[in-house]
Formats: sequence, C-alpha cells, structure tokens
Amino acid sequence: MLKYSREIDNRLFPKKAVTEATSKYRKYCRVSAERLDDMKAIIKIEIDPKYEKYSRDIILGYFNYIVDISSQIHMENE
Repeated sequence: MLKYSREIDNRLFPKKAVTEATSKYRKYCRVSAERLDDMKAIIKIEIDPKYEKYSRDIILGYFNYIVDISSQIHMENE
C-alpha cells in the first residue's frame, strides 16, 4: 500500500475541508490526521492497492479538494 504524508496549517485548511475531502476520497484511500499543535497537523494517506496505479492523481485530487473547500469556507467567512 502506497503511503504519503503532508503537514498542513489548520488556519489555511480548516478541519471541515479535510473531513469533506476524506469522505469524498474514502473509496480510493485511507486518510488519518495527527495534530502536531494548535495550528498544524500531519495528513497521512494510504492508497488502496486497487488504485495504486492512480496514486498521483488521487493524492493531487485529494489536496486540491481541500484547497477548494477551504477557499469556499474562507470566502463565506469574509
């Protein structure tokens, strides 16, 4: 199983965005988040072996989804 992790800043990427993306991509990967402190977390992604061939697209799609939802949340809060 292919694994990937990335540190994120919760001020830019709210928990709601991560939760939505995780739900949307659960067919393709398993995602966990580990809080580092009040502002940062590590997102860990494990690609389902059936979709390993598409791992790059899945990882990029997952993080793009987070960026999109985060942008919407920030715009609504302005």
